[in-house]
Amino acid sequence: RRTIDAFSRFARLPRPDVRRLDLSAWATQTLAVHGNMPPAVTLSTELGEPIWVMADRDQLSQLFVNLLKNAQEALAAGGGRITVRARRVAGTAQL
Repeated sequence: RRTIDAFSRFARLPRPDVRRLDLSAWATQTLAVHGNMPPAVTLSTELGEPIWVMADRDQLSQLFVNLLKNAQEALAAGGGRITVRARRVAGTAQL
């Protein structure tokens, strides 16, 4: 039981550090670092105007990089296109 409790404490996510973040600028910066695609995969973006959100930059980065990797793996064999867009829809932000 102690081992399980210790692992649970270790695996727990840190408290979110929620701050104001421009989603479009953040996505552009993140893609500059993590946007390398296999030759058969094309990356396109629709990241324009600032879209301000409250988010934890590190947790959002982890989620986004995982989604990019999943998309790359899904398309690597046959090729395809990944489109990353940030937009406002009905008072929400979508990425």
